[in-house]
Amino acid sequence: YGGALLPASPFRTDDWPVLTTSDYQPSAVIHNGATYVGSSIYNTTGVNQTHTQSAQTDAQAIYHVRFYNGGARSDTFRITGPGGNATWRVAYYDHDTGADITSAVTATGWLTPSLAVDSYQRVRIEVTPLSRAAPDASLSVLAKATSVADGTRQDAVKAVTTCLLTRRPDGKIHDGTAYIGDGILNTTGAGQTHSRTASPNTVAGYLIRFYNDGNAPDTFRITGATGDSAWQVKYLDYRTGIDLTSSVTGAGWVPPPIAARAYCSLRLEVAALWGAAASATFSALVTGTSLGDTKEKDAVKAVNTWAL
Repeated sequence: YGGALLPASPFRTDDWPVLTTSDYQPSAVIHNGATYVGSSIYNTTGVNQTHTQSAQTDAQAIYHVRFYNGGARSDTFRITGPGGNATWRVAYYDHDTGADITSAVTATGWLTPSLAVDSYQRVRIEVTPLSRAAPDASLSVLAKATSVADGTRQDAVKAVTTCLLTRRPDGKIHDGTAYIGDGILNTTGAGQTHSRTASPNTVAGYLIRFYNDGNAPDTFRITGATGDSAWQVKYLDYRTGIDLTSSVTGAGWVPPPIAARAYCSLRLEVAALWGAAASATFSALVTGTSLGDTKEKDAVKAVNTWAL
């Protein structure tokens, strides 16, 4: 070769694509109720791409997230995030298909389909404070996207949920067989009604509980239907046997304060009098009202049919 120049290579390196870190870049944004925030902000802490909500116990705070491909080449992202615990439920969903992807996201990560430049994958995050969540307790969920092509390229959004003070009486009624009404909240007794027959010689008895399904101590006022010329109605403190009828059918019986997840209990006794018409029915609606928030109440119903 004697110093002569080598022939030019047929593979010209100046024509080869040059890959840089900007070729791969997840861009995560989160909706704040008005618009998406976090565009062109890249970090793994969620700073300036955070949305905060409040929710009562057993109510969902819902967050809508988009993971954009902000790079220069198609890419796949690995989506990761924390799971829930005994106090909070955290769930993740593929927004487009509705598939629950929680187990993948909270383990090694859920892989998006291949995303073209400027396209995105939508994920819905649902955060629920459970009954043990204290008022003003909060949970931060950091959802992160990592480029599969370049694991150093990441972005994250944060969803912060605060648990509100919750007042929630929840009534149950037992007819000697089973309690019904757990988690059913209304003031009509729908879905939490028991029925029995009653006669002058027998008493139809019902056990009633009003649970404090809120997250702080509360006081309830218990009110109920009164009897008439054809029906006798009595209310008794289940624990002591004290007759509560005048209180329950009057201004209401107010038991001592009830801790969260505890309950008060009473017994309802209904008997048909001889003045009752054959096959007549009598409905006793019993209502528990929170004195911490009188808008919050629940009711159970006992329906009695006269029978010889």
